[in-house]
Amino acid sequence: MPNPISINRDVTISTFQGLNGKNQTIAMCNGTYNVTPKVSVSAGVGVETDFTDNVGAAFDVKGKYKFDDHFSVQGRVRTLVSDEKGTTQIRIAPTAQTKIAEGTTIYATPYYAYKVDFKNGGDNHSIGAFAGITQKVGKNTDISFEAQRYNLQEIRNNSADNWSVNATLTHRF
Repeated sequence: MPNPISINRDVTISTFQGLNGKNQTIAMCNGTYNVTPKVSVSAGVGVETDFTDNVGAAFDVKGKYKFDDHFSVQGRVRTLVSDEKGTTQIRIAPTAQTKIAEGTTIYATPYYAYKVDFKNGGDNHSIGAFAGITQKVGKNTDISFEAQRYNLQEIRNNSADNWSVNATLTHRF
């Protein structure tokens, strides 16, 4: 009898607090399948809100290649749909990470993103980066804190428009 496919499941709640006052929070249920020890694919569905009058659906499809314990690259397609919003973002993001203590990892991730607004029209390209720390807070739970610069092309504009402080809570089942 063949072995059943094993899907790793988790729930994440991520909040992105822009220094310009804009914010976004996404709660997702995800499933990840390890194709090989180095390759994984995942899909997620959830809700997205900015805590004003906008609440919508969020859909993710991801692929990840892990070079070793310190370097990986991830591709992600995220679609957000609500009364006000209809976007799909394609992002490629290499990550460097290292363990600094038991249960504690720091990471840095530059990325390229292409976003299409299929509700209002238009598209844009951006290059950004985020860096942070992840702390294990239980057997199956992690919390991450990070700083993010959304659009490095506008580095001359040193305003708060392109900066955010983010937090993510992940629980694995």
